[in-house]
Amino acid sequence: MNGKTSKSIAESALEDGSSSGITDDQLYRVFADPVRRTALAVLDDTSTPTSLETLAYGIESDPEADVACVDACSVALHHRHLPILDEAGLVDYDPPTNTIRSCHGSVQALVD
Repeated sequence: MNGKTSKSIAESALEDGSSSGITDDQLYRVFADPVRRTALAVLDDTSTPTSLETLAYGIESDPEADVACVDACSVALHHRHLPILDEAGLVDYDPPTNTIRSCHGSVQALVD
């Protein structure tokens, strides 16, 4: 615990309006994985819908990232990470169009 308050992360998120109905368990599950944390940080920098490929390139921080690495990241995002983020209400993921939109204000607001 960070010592600031005894409120749960979910209660804090609800108070500032950054998310609705997200539980502590969902937040812990989201933030437990570095790929999901990075995805949220990348999405935090944009206010428009992002393509799956653009997000994968954003996560693979090396500008010269191998296409195979980006493809593998895209597959992992599509099948594992984005469904978890979508279920938690932190992103709106549309699998048929492979577009992702952030549904919260700031990642920092969730952890403060």
